Amino acid sequence: MQERRLGRYRLVRHLATGGMGEVYLAEASGVAGFTKRVVIKIMRDELARDEALMKRFVDEGRLLEVLDHPHIAQIHDLGVENGVYYLAMEYVEGHDLRALLRALPAAAGHGQLDEVAVLALLSATSQALEHAADRRGPDGEPLAIVHHDVTPSNLVVRPDGLVKLVDFGIARSAVVARLDPGTLRGKVPYLSPEQAGGEAVDARTDLFALGLVAIEALSGARALDVSETSGLPAAWRQLPGRVEALSGRVGAETLALIGDLVALDPAERPASAADVRARVDARLAALGEPAPARKLAAALAPAFSDLDAASSSFDSTLAGLLGVSAAPGAAVATGTVSLPGTGGALRGTTGDPA
Repeated sequence: MQERRLGRYRLVRHLATGGMGEVYLAEASGVAGFTKRVVIKIMRDELARDEALMKRFVDEGRLLEVLDHPHIAQIHDLGVENGVYYLAMEYVEGHDLRALLRALPAAAGHGQLDEVAVLALLSATSQALEHAADRRGPDGEPLAIVHHDVTPSNLVVRPDGLVKLVDFGIARSAVVARLDPGTLRGKVPYLSPEQAGGEAVDARTDLFALGLVAIEALSGARALDVSETSGLPAAWRQLPGRVEALSGRVGAETLALIGDLVALDPAERPASAADVRARVDARLAALGEPAPARKLAAALAPAFSDLDAASSSFDSTLAGLLGVSAAPGAAVATGTVSLPGTGGALRGTTGDPA
């Protein structure tokens, strides 16, 4: 590929095509040979001519720039070069939870994690969601950002056990939600009743999805095994049984928390991500686990070994994270790059939705 630059970024390789843009691995250059790897999303030329879509792309960047948390993949830059709009985002060297669970060999649980490892996931993700909900805008009011797509493919884990929530591309603040109600956002097997019904949603919708992720990580099977919204009501009714089946794998406190997270009535769920984090912290303290991320890293180490061996280079396909088409010739085994924000590519997805 002929060298192409956007501002201070050199595009290294085309990685994927998303709903609103092309995705590239890139490097930011500095003095004395300094380089920093980033992911660049460029709005497609044909879409850039649509003023409404261009505004959405810019709004996505502005929404992401207010988020600054260790458990959220960061945006570095929102720029325009010769009329080309682009987002520069954090490169995370890790794998998404979906790929990791699938890669766990039978001897290491075959897709199942233990209680402490799952509590580590709950702790990190609830902290990220708490930050998104409480982050304040220029007027000093909480933005109440709802992610809408908390799934295993949007939780990237580094080899040291650090968890990053990625892909805020379909996230909305409370203000935007009021201006654009009724749009289905998210993947079908992780939709809450209010989300699937096109009703107004708040942070409790993300908590419902987080509970589904916990069930999946503990059981090795998707909590809602459906691909169409028509199958959701029957699947929702089976959730109490799915939770009860975990009673031999986790303590009563963790079991109760997961049950509360997947309550069909939002009023019966924890009121906020901060409440979830407090309950998780209390359970970890009771278990005497001050460093759960280490346990998560150890539990996933066999999967990392297999995935790293299958990856020919650090820029494996983003398809697992984004639900988009990989570039020709790209590896398809894993995803090692996170992209927090892909526009409308995942909205209403009903395909392979994990």
